[in-house]
Amino acid sequence: SQQTQSSHSTGSGNVPAGVPGALSNQPPGGVTAPFAVVHAFLAAMRARGSGTIVSIGTVADRTIYPHNAAYSASKYGARAVHEVLRAETRGTGVRACLIAPGPVDTPIWNRHEAALGHTLPPRDAMLRVEDVVAAVRYVVAQPPHVNIDELRLSFR
Repeated sequence: SQQTQSSHSTGSGNVPAGVPGALSNQPPGGVTAPFAVVHAFLAAMRARGSGTIVSIGTVADRTIYPHNAAYSASKYGARAVHEVLRAETRGTGVRACLIAPGPVDTPIWNRHEAALGHTLPPRDAMLRVEDVVAAVRYVVAQPPHVNIDELRLSFR
């Protein structure tokens, strides 16, 4: 529902826009992890002219949620890293895909238990970890000439 989507909070707490230091309170790796992964593998992939980098993002990289300014900013940044990577690897034989799932039933939701089924989707409506794994398998199983730039997964 629209209310479920507009009240959705997945960040490291409810942080409205304009709170100093909010970005530094995000879990490490929001934007830095994609840089590290790409740095570790890209040179070898380019040298052999093949490989697939799959980034796992979130629907929060295109959709904002109230009180999640820092989380949204970090996720938009991670998507930007992917988009630059895709532009830089196009035509090299290296593929890059961003898989952006909606809510996945994991322990991250435990602290939001009271909101599940009210302002957040109930666990039984969320995606499963296996759904994300299946999406990754689908992406990497494509023939070498096919790149799936982005795959967005939503819950029912």
